[in-house]
Amino acid sequence: MSETEASQSMENKYPNCGGPLPSGVLAKLCPACLFKQGAVSDTGTQPEAAPFQPPGVEEVARLFPQLELLAFIGKGGMGAVYKARQPALDRIVALKILPPQAAGGPGFVERFNREARALAKLTHPNIVAVHEFGQVNGLPFFIMEFVDGLNLRQLEQAGQLSPRQALQIVPQICEALQFAHDEGIVHRDIKPENILVDKKGRVKIADFGIAKILGGRPDVASTETKGAIGTPHYMAPEQMEKPATVDHRADIFSLGVVFYEMLTGELPLGRFAPPSSRKVEVDVRLDDVVLRALEKDPERRYQHVSQVKTAVDTIASTVPPPPPPSGEALAREILAHGSDLDIVSCLRRGWALVRGDFWPIIGISALISMLWAVANSSGAIFSAGNGTTTAGGSLLGLLLSGPLMGGLSLFFLKKIRGETTTVETAFSGFSNRFLQLFLASFVSLVLVGLGFICLILPGIYLSVAWIFTLPLVIDKGLDFWSAMELSRKIVSKHWWKFFGFVIILLLLKMAGIVVFIIGFFIVAPIAKASLMYAYQDFFGAVARTANPAPAGFGPSGTEVRLVVPVKPPPSGSSVWKWLAPVIGCAALLLLSAAIIISIVVAKHLGRETAAPQAEASAIQDPAVSGETGATSRETLTERLEAASVITDATARNRSSAAVSIDAAKAGEVDLVKDSLRQISNLTDRVQAAHEAVRLLAKRGLRKQAIEIAKTIEDVNIRNQALSELAQ
Repeated sequence: MSETEASQSMENKYPNCGGPLPSGVLAKLCPACLFKQGAVSDTGTQPEAAPFQPPGVEEVARLFPQLELLAFIGKGGMGAVYKARQPALDRIVALKILPPQAAGGPGFVERFNREARALAKLTHPNIVAVHEFGQVNGLPFFIMEFVDGLNLRQLEQAGQLSPRQALQIVPQICEALQFAHDEGIVHRDIKPENILVDKKGRVKIADFGIAKILGGRPDVASTETKGAIGTPHYMAPEQMEKPATVDHRADIFSLGVVFYEMLTGELPLGRFAPPSSRKVEVDVRLDDVVLRALEKDPERRYQHVSQVKTAVDTIASTVPPPPPPSGEALAREILAHGSDLDIVSCLRRGWALVRGDFWPIIGISALISMLWAVANSSGAIFSAGNGTTTAGGSLLGLLLSGPLMGGLSLFFLKKIRGETTTVETAFSGFSNRFLQLFLASFVSLVLVGLGFICLILPGIYLSVAWIFTLPLVIDKGLDFWSAMELSRKIVSKHWWKFFGFVIILLLLKMAGIVVFIIGFFIVAPIAKASLMYAYQDFFGAVARTANPAPAGFGPSGTEVRLVVPVKPPPSGSSVWKWLAPVIGCAALLLLSAAIIISIVVAKHLGRETAAPQAEASAIQDPAVSGETGATSRETLTERLEAASVITDATARNRSSAAVSIDAAKAGEVDLVKDSLRQISNLTDRVQAAHEAVRLLAKRGLRKQAIEIAKTIEDVNIRNQALSELAQ
């Protein structure tokens, strides 16, 4: 046999035992050899050594009296983890107990203390922090940062990882690894189980250096083969072949395996194909990044994990956003949501919003209204001076109407959602969707005018049916015609309620004008806020598409949104802090009496409209209606159970939110809490909780409403809900 043939023959055999090497094996790992060494089992069973049995919560509580043990989280190759609370510092922590077998090895105490001190110095946002370490009754332990979320393995099994989300996660992993490598620490066991994602989408790497402390003995998933430490499918080749030469580049190989698995859902075993050939939505440029990280020779890999981050960031910055869903798709989702219009609730919430942030809202609304009026007046004057028609002269007002009112709608929506708003928000219609806003305003005006000219009734219908057109254009990113059609479909389904709602809003504005013209600047923002609350009730559950945020992950395989850092408002916003009070104070000094009368009228209307609602709620109270209430509870329970098994996160959130609202209307507090816990999307959960609090308060269940209000994660919405309950 020639030397070349002999070399090829050896390449097709396992290096340790000389057995035949089949295709589909990573790093030439022989299952039989690993089985003999206690690393893996060819039957998938545990090794002969007795598995680590974690102590119970009560026993751990006795061993750690300084902690308040809350729950057992789980066990794995690196020990057992418990959720606990440190009363002295009033914080939730994770208590990790290492297997006692590890403490019996030679030199363990010295190795443990040395490595644990190094880990405690790893302070980085993407690394699980170590607060304390030591041994109690022969049990080595770590007290670490508690991460409320899931690991990548759980997210992969739930089918919640997409290539776009991988581009958000990998750079955070790279930052953590580069920081650790700069500190001279190699993880040695990068795998999906050790990469956590919290509810805000932040990545946290766990178990830094734990594999080195344990020597890889506690679990079949981890292996120690002639000094090799790690998990077979994620280990770099040198970790098996030359463990003494392992350096930080082994983590880069493991990261490449994790990245490949995130992109394709498969492991890079044997002669694997590039990621883009396995998944069509994978950017072909990622092939070079992943394949270079997976080079067998460390010298041919990336030499620093920061290079991986730079490559991924470059690709991610040029990936086009996904196309927004069509109006028809949004219509199907919203119509299936089963929302209903609560006129009284919208009016009361609109009044509460304006009252809670009075001067900025009044000032912005007055400024937009005056600009619109000036544009129309100047157009009329210009037309008279040039001998043209008045309609032609008001073209400037028509041109500005859509962007002005669209920006004002977005301003109120951001206020309702508790997002940051500045004076620039109210004028965002001139920089965001200007053409579509203009076309929406122009086409609506022309068609409504034709409807009034022809038979009047079509004009009335279209003027009501298209009330949500401008908010849909600027908030959802729809083109003007799709927004008009979507608004018409939703309004038509609840025609009489929306028709009555529009009449009430018009009467409010007329009342403000009749009392005094300045009163209009008080009542008009209340009407606008009420209308935007109705919009939020119907369209708020649908994800925004104009400026989409990448999805992240929360507990129990649920989806939340990654929190995108918000840039601080420009320094010019400080001018608005002075401008808003000046405009408001001027209006107050001109006609304080008109303001007082307008407020009294609004409050009186709110009390009158709330009374029939309270009567209806009392009639529907399960405690009074007997069997009807029992049937309602049974139906709600069945709906909640059905929603819990929906695999699509968006549909599950939508159905659970609907159940929480209906349960609040029926006064079923426990079902409200259960359904809210089932909502994974933070925005949907906050909105549903806020509405449930209001409905429970209407039924007289104020104490229960306060309890639920305290659990709202969004600070602004929570304060608003508690403020409403305190009235």
